[in-house]
Amino acid sequence: MATATTTTTAMQLLKQNAMPSSKETMRAMQNMVTIDGIIAASKVVYKHISPTPLMEHPLLSERLGIQHLRIKHENHLPTGAFKLRGGLNYMHHFAASNNGNSNNTGGGVITATRGNHGQSIAL
Repeated sequence: MATATTTTTAMQLLKQNAMPSSKETMRAMQNMVTIDGIIAASKVVYKHISPTPLMEHPLLSERLGIQHLRIKHENHLPTGAFKLRGGLNYMHHFAASNNGNSNNTGGGVITATRGNHGQSIAL
């Protein structure tokens, strides 16, 4: 016999102006990831940044015995890390959930870190 469960999505929590716990956030994100969501996120992200270049790495290719080994250079992003994409996508949806105005609910975002994710939110 199946039991019914209630799952709160991250967007529902944002609409309720509630701060999700990390467990709620992870559960919501696991339920929300779809191919359509990934494609939609890429459209948001690549309005602001260029795709990360794939560059051949001859020395590593030679040492590993692999022809034409390519490395994705995340260090070419403004924050030097892949987390920029997640921050851009999150802030896009945060702004949309507040009708483009973070002041309409008295809410906003504060980041107090020098880490990659904090930099992506600040950017």
